[in-house]
Amino acid sequence: MPDLSPNSTLAHYTILSRLGAGGMGEVYLAEDTQLNRRVALKILPEDVVGDRDRERRFVHEARAAAALNHSNIAHIYQVGESDGLHFIAMEYVEGTPLNLKINGHPLPVDEIVALACQIAAALEEAHSKGIVHRDIKPANIMVTPRGDAKLLDFGLAKIKTEVVEHHSSEASTELLTTPGIVMGTVMYMSPEQALGQSMDSRSDIFSFGAVLYEMTTGRLAFSGQTTTETIDRIGHSQPEAVSRFNPSAPAELERMIRKCLEKDKERRYQTAHELLVDLQNLKRDTTDVTEPRFVTGVTSKRTRRPVALIGMVLIIVVGLITVYFYNYRNRDAGPTAIESIAVLPLVNASGDPNMEYLSDGITESIINSLSQVPDLRVTPRVAVFRYKGRGTDLQEIARALGVRSILTGKVSQIGDTLSIQTDLIDTSKQTQLWGQKYNRKASDVLTLEGDIADEIARKLAVKLTGDTKTQLTKQYTQDVEAYQLYLKGRYNWKKYTKDALEQSVSYFQQAIERDPRYALAYSGLADAYAVLGYMYRPPKEVFPKAKTAAEAALRIDDNLAAGHISLAVCKLLYDWDWAGAQREAQRAKELDASYARAIEINTNYEDDHHFYCQALDTLGKPEESIAEMQRALELDPLSLPINIEMGWSLYIARKYDEAITQCRKAFELDPTFVSSYACLSQSYVQKRLYKEAIETMLKARQMAGDDSGVLMELGYAYAFNGQKDQALKIVDTLKEKSTHEYVDPACIALVYVALGQKDEGLNWLSKAFDARSPWMTWLKVEPKFDPVRSDERFTDLMKRVGIS
Repeated sequence: MPDLSPNSTLAHYTILSRLGAGGMGEVYLAEDTQLNRRVALKILPEDVVGDRDRERRFVHEARAAAALNHSNIAHIYQVGESDGLHFIAMEYVEGTPLNLKINGHPLPVDEIVALACQIAAALEEAHSKGIVHRDIKPANIMVTPRGDAKLLDFGLAKIKTEVVEHHSSEASTELLTTPGIVMGTVMYMSPEQALGQSMDSRSDIFSFGAVLYEMTTGRLAFSGQTTTETIDRIGHSQPEAVSRFNPSAPAELERMIRKCLEKDKERRYQTAHELLVDLQNLKRDTTDVTEPRFVTGVTSKRTRRPVALIGMVLIIVVGLITVYFYNYRNRDAGPTAIESIAVLPLVNASGDPNMEYLSDGITESIINSLSQVPDLRVTPRVAVFRYKGRGTDLQEIARALGVRSILTGKVSQIGDTLSIQTDLIDTSKQTQLWGQKYNRKASDVLTLEGDIADEIARKLAVKLTGDTKTQLTKQYTQDVEAYQLYLKGRYNWKKYTKDALEQSVSYFQQAIERDPRYALAYSGLADAYAVLGYMYRPPKEVFPKAKTAAEAALRIDDNLAAGHISLAVCKLLYDWDWAGAQREAQRAKELDASYARAIEINTNYEDDHHFYCQALDTLGKPEESIAEMQRALELDPLSLPINIEMGWSLYIARKYDEAITQCRKAFELDPTFVSSYACLSQSYVQKRLYKEAIETMLKARQMAGDDSGVLMELGYAYAFNGQKDQALKIVDTLKEKSTHEYVDPACIALVYVALGQKDEGLNWLSKAFDARSPWMTWLKVEPKFDPVRSDERFTDLMKRVGIS
């Protein structure tokens, strides 16, 4: 068999990497050198070349898919043969396989319905051409970063003779399989497919029902200990009720799933078109009730009302809480006065996971607004959100967070009415200080919002300065759709996964399209691009966009502290403008009182504060960072970001024993946070506890997979433990990975450095410099660079980065 290793060629395609195996062959990522585009090459394995039946099936797949032209089906570009190999060149679809997206958890209802509509449309197109897929399963559905579904792998497709004749000179072609032979993936098979009986397009509908069930519940519709047991359940058992695992799933969706999964194919949906119509109606109905439509141009009053209502209720809630605290202090100025509060995540009582961003967004807005009140200590978001979905006793939470009062609440929406219930509790006396339920119709909400804001502002004016009053009532946009899109952007941004970050970029961009003067949205866009550039995408590709967005935010509002922080991140990590980064960070502290007092009173700006302390570390000032972290931990000992940043600062300060202790504390807060493993592993390496370092990173790899940073840390530990072959395998994996996705060259460089191969290490560090790698900001202080620190080439590299 010809060589198909990376950089080899097949016809006019350059092989980049092996992607896996499909229904009828191995799949490779390749570059089409004629059209300069990436493709997926499916190749018939050598061991079946000459097997007339399998060769015919392989060609069948190409003809089946080539008969289709639909946006939700991967396109076929070419069918060919070269060097004795049959191949199909098809569209390379970037994204996440649906099975990984589900990953044992239900998807949000709006996402389920949107994806289902697209998959059903793809099936309608295939079935209309006489093609039955026969292997519908989550692994054969790719979800792109834009949220589009693509149906892949027609390797088991059954195609009608007349369709073949239309695309071939052959008079007739056998069906892919014959009755009595079972092909497909057993958990998603229809009863007739599992029994090897004749089948038609309704079999795909059954399989699609099994996929819908899994999307909605996070569980397989049919599974058993053995294949035989699974087939028996497919034929004779009903899956458990959807509502048991996902109470928020619409009853209509559950009805549709049951109809797809009817054992008797005559009782199922008879066509994919029928199913698509029902899905489209469900999408329309759920959109009207639970989520405004994002329509460019004219905005309906129905769309605008809920978000305008949110702004009004937020002003009421924050204003009344503020009034209460000041009045309370006037009555009781002694030591029992309440000076601390935790705002617990408002419960999404709507039953719709799609509304989660809304309840979270309201919670964060209340936290940030209350943080502006002088002498009121507000527990940060990261500390309170660990209690989301937990029924812990309020007194226990108050003791853990070190506060006297707690605000709880819930949010629900029924039709045009948004309902918010809030309760303020004095946990020391176990008494309710204040409670209010807001049910608002939208008929006159837009005029009421300004009136209520003025009323609350007048009540606060006696006690608050003009600047604080302005901060409490400030609105950064008047466009309610833009505000909602911004909330969705921040909600996704905080997940820090590649797909979620790409989605947050889309939401921020849509918010800016709605309101080009929305400074906060520009700042959010800058942050999303910056994290993508730091973790997933080439810095040169995204950091200039981040800087442009940050500068746009400041042109609109130069007093926006978040904008200055966004710009500071770009100046430090990409421009290597150390002085400029410090100026922007200092400006942010001057502008935002709560940020300036983050150590003294609040720690609500954990993301910004995390950056500030990292900046101190890169400047060779870890002791200052440690001192700030220590004060922050005294106020919020449960903050995960602050605990982890303390570990890294201790590591940079070369206090490895203390760093190890600190990382273990972080593990107790969240044993799944990979950054803690990296810090612990490198501290072990510096202590020459190499086996412990390797064990730590192997655990991290189990959670994060072949993440480039995780691989680098593992390879570094292997190298120092004398396991040269294992370290070189890591290098090879990183290099192969870099052929189809961005890998920071510094990751490869550091493994070579640990192996003692200085020339290779410095060569890859030079590539990292050319790529504007954020690792360059750590050259001065990162202990991992110690083996090459005395080399003149490394000294020169530091000078080029601007480090003295």
